[in-house]
Amino acid sequence: MCALSADEMAEYRGSLKEPGKNSPYRDRPAEESLKLFRDMRDGKFANGEMVLRAKIDMGSPNINLRDPILYRIRYAEHHQTGNKWCIYPMYDFTHPISDAMEGVTHSLCTLEFEDHRPLYDWVLDNITAPCQPRQIEFSRLNLNYTITSKRKLKRLVDEHLVDSWDDPRMPTISGMRRRGYTPESLRTFCDMIGVNKAGGTVDMGMLEFAIREDLNTRAPRALCVMHPLKVTLTNYPADKTETLVLPVHPQNPDMGQREVTWSQTLYIDREDFVEEPPRKWKRLAPEQAVRLRGGYVMTCKEVVRDASGDIVELRCEYDPATLGVNPQGYKPNGVVHWVSESSSVECDINLYDRLFNHETPDSDKEGDLVDHINPGSLVVLKGARAEQNLATPRTDIPYQFEREGYFFCDQELTAKAGKPVFNRTVTLRDSWGSKG
Repeated sequence: MCALSADEMAEYRGSLKEPGKNSPYRDRPAEESLKLFRDMRDGKFANGEMVLRAKIDMGSPNINLRDPILYRIRYAEHHQTGNKWCIYPMYDFTHPISDAMEGVTHSLCTLEFEDHRPLYDWVLDNITAPCQPRQIEFSRLNLNYTITSKRKLKRLVDEHLVDSWDDPRMPTISGMRRRGYTPESLRTFCDMIGVNKAGGTVDMGMLEFAIREDLNTRAPRALCVMHPLKVTLTNYPADKTETLVLPVHPQNPDMGQREVTWSQTLYIDREDFVEEPPRKWKRLAPEQAVRLRGGYVMTCKEVVRDASGDIVELRCEYDPATLGVNPQGYKPNGVVHWVSESSSVECDINLYDRLFNHETPDSDKEGDLVDHINPGSLVVLKGARAEQNLATPRTDIPYQFEREGYFFCDQELTAKAGKPVFNRTVTLRDSWGSKG
């Protein structure tokens, strides 16, 4: 039991070039030390007044072995034990004992623990342990545009810069789960980057690539219009509907088929229409024809505006001979997605993106971490429209919203909103790679 102050302990510890020297309390009798330790546990000393140290070697070239602290006093309320305890073990003491108690065979650590391994082994050699774990160090997995420090992530939560620890922008297991990341994609990502001791930073694009590769083969397809624009088919009967059959997955017939309703009034995405199309425009424009995915070809005949001049409706004509075929000489100007007004489901969409707009947000010595938060990391779209099959969406895997990306149903937000709420897992293509 050592009563040196923090400054005195630092002085006695020595340096990388000079050995340390023994504490004047190092040779206390064991009985006296045990009594002082009980007094420390019972709250009879102030913070920093007494510590328990291991008696190893003050002349060791490894400073971690120069009689390290095992227990220190801290009067603070603990989230599990409240104010019952006022002494707490140090991490280097807890780590090997916890591993041994839990039956860990190999404790995989990051490279900064390499100098702590002799102390890890010393603790296990000097206690009665149920097993003898082995510590091995590797470089940590650093992702650009991301931080993984628990202390810095806690700051984001405490300052309400994110919603919570399970915010889908957070690099936590709960956050990744809410965003729709699959275990298979994370394992593929880890296989891609491997394990080494060289260090470095991995491009976030590799993680997103692994997610796309996994979801592309098994995510069911669905139609969802993010920014609905009303379309009226003037030559289609108002009292008529028909059922179109689309594949659940175009490359996997074993996943079956799904039905969507075609009617006179539809919605397409506002971004799929312009009045003055640029060169090579492959979507809808006045007097131009497009195919509605899985449905008919239609041609825009009239643009309807409100009093303020905003476009509120397109009046189009459909060609009844074009369901699933292009007649001879017929070439529509691209394919757009759609939903029926009568059968579609209103939903909210959370467009999640990278939380930071700086590749290494926690390494900028001139700026604060908060300065690099991406203001577009969350965009909420209200009033989106999805096909009727998403009225009760699956919650075990994301959907691919055709032409938009992969989206996962957020069960908690859906229950609160009373309508489906989808979180964007990842875009269909890497949009960051083109930003340079």
